[in-house]
Amino acid sequence: MTSVNPPECNRLADCYFYYWPDLKLRAKVDRLYEDSRQAVSAEVTIISEALGKPEHIHQSRLILTSTKSRKDVVNVVSERWPETDWVAIMEQLCVMTLRQHRQGEPVLQIGNLPLPPEKRYRLEPLLQESQPTLIYGPGGVGKSYFLVWVCCLVQFNVPSSGMIPTQGNVLLLDYETCPEEQNERIKAIRNGLGVSSGDIYYRYCEQPLPYDITEIQRIVLENDIKLIAIDSVVAAAGADPDKAEVATQYFNALRSLKITSLSVDHTAKSPESKGPFGSVFKYNRARSVFELRKSQEPGENTIELGLYHRKVNSGRLLPPSGYRITFSTNEFGIMETVTFSKIDVRQVPELAGALPIKDRIAGLLVRGPMTTAELAETMDTGESTIRAILNRHKNIFTKVKNKWGLLTSEE
Repeated sequence: MTSVNPPECNRLADCYFYYWPDLKLRAKVDRLYEDSRQAVSAEVTIISEALGKPEHIHQSRLILTSTKSRKDVVNVVSERWPETDWVAIMEQLCVMTLRQHRQGEPVLQIGNLPLPPEKRYRLEPLLQESQPTLIYGPGGVGKSYFLVWVCCLVQFNVPSSGMIPTQGNVLLLDYETCPEEQNERIKAIRNGLGVSSGDIYYRYCEQPLPYDITEIQRIVLENDIKLIAIDSVVAAAGADPDKAEVATQYFNALRSLKITSLSVDHTAKSPESKGPFGSVFKYNRARSVFELRKSQEPGENTIELGLYHRKVNSGRLLPPSGYRITFSTNEFGIMETVTFSKIDVRQVPELAGALPIKDRIAGLLVRGPMTTAELAETMDTGESTIRAILNRHKNIFTKVKNKWGLLTSEE
């Protein structure tokens, strides 16, 4: 037996690649898992290039902290590829992997780092850079179309309806539909944006995100992904959505990617409950949370959406915004064009009801001056409440004789 020189090691997220140049031997270690007894296991794949082309030697799950487990692997590979110091190789592989895995991220000294000139966005003002954003709403509200529209804005670098992107590759993780349906949506939205061609990275998903995160990490790194979009959280998180640990594992998996993410989710179980479906930890772990509502008349080819900012950890809540989605199909019923346009959410009765009273008053006064009694009757709100808000916001409202109007910059 001869001594074995240490291998070259490259780490991509939680995936480790080893190469022994003298032996022309490669090994990949991924899918690490540490149990309650601190035993660390991983999937190990060993390939030889000694014969001029890659030749598979062995693949198995190895307990990195177990001497017996190492010996078992050594016995198997020694039979297939003798005259190699497999004991030394396995020792190097296990020790180097464990050391890096347990070291984790480096310790930094912060407090005197230079501040960024402004808050960074992947899509301003919706998606803060490298932060997880969550949008929730009932089924059929248009969440999937909104998600794909956001993906197209970032991938194709097209500003639209007040959204300003910073271009980057997008990965769409689909737990709900299929490639054909998402392809139709992307083409139709791309046509609506006036983009002639272009693709978005897409993956049909079945396994919960936390179980599949190693492969997704590889995809993100190899394709320089800057935004990951998940449709939807209920399927992607897996298991029982009411359990805090399920939400925690989901957001921990997203955090390991270190990029911007947008997840869409369903609403809570009952109308009385507020927020996304399942554990409140979804709401807590997302750095920014939006609610999506819609208004649609039967038979129309348009949907009007209201987007309401319910939570933010850094910065101020954004004012509610509205969007009109217009669908156009060909003679065979295939979607050809989908366009998004900005609307005043205050002017849509079904959407205005979710606004603060101040904004609802402003929406009514856009049409013309009204008395406090008229406002109270229209809004089904106490006149004293209306009067208090009008007087509190005289930078917005003005009284002329016995009626209130909207104070504009021209006035």
